[in-house]
Amino acid sequence: MQFNAPGVRCYTTSHVLSGADTAIILTPGHAGGFFETRVHEILCKPNLA
Repeated sequence: MQFNAPGVRCYTTSHVLSGADTAIILTPGHAGGFFETRVHEILCKPNLA
C-alpha cells in the first residue's frame, strides 16, 4: 500500500456493488486535519436514478 503526502494531488476510485464506478482527483489532508482535504474534480459517478 502506498500513502501520499498531504498536499500532493492524487486520484481515487470507489465502487458500490461491482467494478469502479466513482473516481475523483483530490489533495489529501493529514488525518489530524481531515477538513483540509480538497476535491478538485469528479471524473465519473454512477447515475442513481
